[in-house]
Amino acid sequence: MLARKKRLIILSVILSVALIIVILASTLFTLKSVRVEFKNQRHVLDADLVSDNQIIDSAKIQYGSNMLFTSVKGYTENIEKSIGYAQVVKVERVFPNSLTLHIAERTPVVRVVAEDGMYYVLDRYLKVLRVTNYSSLYTINGELDCPILNIDGLEIDKYQMGDFIENETLESILMNLFNALYGNDESFTMFSNVTVTTNESFDVVITLKAVADYGGGYIRIVGMNNLHDKSLKAMRVFREVRASQSTGFEYIEVSKGGEITKK
Repeated sequence: MLARKKRLIILSVILSVALIIVILASTLFTLKSVRVEFKNQRHVLDADLVSDNQIIDSAKIQYGSNMLFTSVKGYTENIEKSIGYAQVVKVERVFPNSLTLHIAERTPVVRVVAEDGMYYVLDRYLKVLRVTNYSSLYTINGELDCPILNIDGLEIDKYQMGDFIENETLESILMNLFNALYGNDESFTMFSNVTVTTNESFDVVITLKAVADYGGGYIRIVGMNNLHDKSLKAMRVFREVRASQSTGFEYIEVSKGGEITKK
């Protein structure tokens, strides 16, 4: 009888402690506040245009939820879908009862024109930052300086702001060109158009049209094989041509095999 009473006492103590922990957890770790911290300079997401409260509201925060058990993945998805330019770097739990949203502003790389005439502004990771017509494009953060991308067979108009385009060819082209162009602190502002087509041999042909200040000529890269090396080679010759003459150039071509022709 005494042993049974001891067990009941011990069980009661354990249950009491567990209840106290649950009560403390439900009150002490209840989400009460959220703040935004930017990891880079704000342009399109300037605080006067997109406030911290707008970013927080777009996350659809569940205030009052338990910090220990709340999943933050949904908050990231909500922000990225609602605010195209936002990249959620991290959602940090700040105990006992706060969250910090670490946000970076995405950089526009190209504007893709769809068949309906709408412009799709993309970053290097093929996220659709914005869908708009030309007249309402921002004049800040480089959107107007981004080259227009023309590509055969890309059904861009089925995507919406916040979506990531699933197109391996486009992804490879942008990633490789981006690395080649930004290697020496230069940007896509050197080019007014990027056109992707196929030739009679069904090889992909990437054509970049340089703006007048950069010679006004064309760079053509044939074939997707070794695209990174060919992009770097094309840009090296491009810089050499610009350094050696001030009158511009007609074209620089990198063949499928990697041979350079320039005129």
